Amino acid sequence: MTTVTYAQLNIGRNVGSVPMDDTQWGRFVEHAKAALAHGAGEDRRWFPSEWDARIAQAQVHYGTGEWDGVAEDSAHVSLFAEDGIDVAKLQSIASDLAAMFEQDAIAVITGSTLITA
Repeated sequence: MTTVTYAQLNIGRNVGSVPMDDTQWGRFVEHAKAALAHGAGEDRRWFPSEWDARIAQAQVHYGTGEWDGVAEDSAHVSLFAEDGIDVAKLQSIASDLAAMFEQDAIAVITGSTLITA
């Protein structure tokens, strides 16, 4: 099992060339946060409050991007987890998430290096 302490999911708002409505886009972002939380840590049963705390640690940064020549809103959803994020598990969840929200792809970015002065 490969684990990392940092992972990011990059998601786009469009389904084809049509943007999701605000409610669906909000659900997609929240599901991406939950996907990162579920990829983090060992397989264990957490109490709801622990899941909520882990999900709340995820950061969301909004912007714009382009997919297949079409401009769209985008979000980078990231999580730093000292106890690790299972890369294969996160990739599997991201695949399910892409299907659920009718996406061609979701970018899964893992790992980071801290540089100090």
